[in-house]
Amino acid sequence: MLQTKYRIRTRAEYLRFRGKNRAYRLSECTVFRIPNECGHFRLGITIRARGRAVDRNKVKRLIREVFASGFKKVSFDPGSFDFHVLVPITKSISYPYAKRLETNLIEELPRLCAGS
Repeated sequence: MLQTKYRIRTRAEYLRFRGKNRAYRLSECTVFRIPNECGHFRLGITIRARGRAVDRNKVKRLIREVFASGFKKVSFDPGSFDFHVLVPITKSISYPYAKRLETNLIEELPRLCAGS
């Protein structure tokens, strides 16, 4: 589980992503990345209010888990960046989506951090 210092929480922090970010369009989500001054990565997640709350919360937990433990699995340093994961409204977040999202994020994690 990510500690509070690793999360983006306020509206002002999310507004920093407008206009000066790097967007990575993955098959299951979009990840925005901007540098920060914290000395560690931070993560923000946006999922529109649709479907069941149970499914939305499961997807959020899964994304946090991938970012918390995924860097150790791929032996990669995320650096000092803020990441904003946006799940598109067109995606159905029921059961099979969560597994596809996890696989997609783990595969693309090095590219997201390297900035290619």
